[in-house]
Amino acid sequence: MDCGVLFDFDFNQRNFENSIRLCEKLHGKRRKQNVYHAYSNVNFDLWLILHKRDYNRTVNRNNAYIDDVKRNYGLSRKDDIKKASVIQIILNQITLSDVKEAIARAEKIKSSKLERDAVLIGNTKTYSNPDFSLHNFLKVVLEDSRDL
Repeated sequence: MDCGVLFDFDFNQRNFENSIRLCEKLHGKRRKQNVYHAYSNVNFDLWLILHKRDYNRTVNRNNAYIDDVKRNYGLSRKDDIKKASVIQIILNQITLSDVKEAIARAEKIKSSKLERDAVLIGNTKTYSNPDFSLHNFLKVVLEDSRDL
């Protein structure tokens, strides 16, 4: 059985590193369960944008993507993207095709990174934002769903 642990960098290096190391420690240990980290650096907001378009902007604030999320999902400036009803509006606009596009866009971002810029956390190579492992876990989920 596979599972993913979703978390963001959120400019908290210590928590981020601890989360990656914990996932690596648990991977394959309990009942042969694969535990994948599924992180987004800086945060999940960028992942939402990638469902709708190419986007590769580095940011230095945790709320820097909010205006772009609102614009891409037709939200008003006053909408709170963390509010349940607004999250539902966003989710209603994401198709399976959009998820596949977000995966491809995340892979494109990852492939543009230079090896010399990698920071090793445990056995995981991470990069400055934007960076992801979320797309890798979702690829596993999509592959597993084909077997159903």
